[in-house]
Amino acid sequence: ARNWRSGSYELDLVSWDGDELVFVEVRLRGKGSLASPEASMTPAKCRSVVKAARAYLSASGEWDVPCRFDLVCVRDAGATFELDYYRHVFDISEIMGSGDAAWQPW
Repeated sequence: ARNWRSGSYELDLVSWDGDELVFVEVRLRGKGSLASPEASMTPAKCRSVVKAARAYLSASGEWDVPCRFDLVCVRDAGATFELDYYRHVFDISEIMGSGDAAWQPW
């Protein structure tokens, strides 16, 4: 899926890597931007992506599928773009805290 939406939730990309469902957040920064794309992936943004992933799993009925969260950082380099791809960029328990219910019930 690309630009999947449900209410206020949005996922940039949802894809498969073998038997693992991957939620990919894409962060773009223009040429001369003071902040890096990596720095824009704040804890609040991570929590938002997890909530969107929950909505996606609920809508698709795929709660039993292993999932991970990846990040694509795109930098405007003038005539081209530079890309960095990061796998498994955060752990759910670190982002949502220990008081949050399990995000996938397995």
